[in-house]
Amino acid sequence: EIGGVEIPATSDKIEQILKSGDKHIKESEVATGDIDFRGFTRVKKELESMGLVVAYKVYELPSFDVIIAIWEDKNELPPLYVEVTVSEKEE
Repeated sequence: EIGGVEIPATSDKIEQILKSGDKHIKESEVATGDIDFRGFTRVKKELESMGLVVAYKVYELPSFDVIIAIWEDKNELPPLYVEVTVSEKEE
């Protein structure tokens, strides 16, 4: 068992997790735009408007935060996309 807890989609904790991940990206890569909770929701709605089914889960582990997102055609035509983002928790 990895000891993770699923974070509800409506939780304020998701915004904190996304901001932490954004900070790590900015420290390790070239410049990126700011990430915010509403942006994450907006991308989900944009993909759905293109006829895709989108689902995501956010988990809080003892040392890491994890976001798992999947999307596919609403008619279940391949491919199925899976994106996993892992951010180390800040102490």
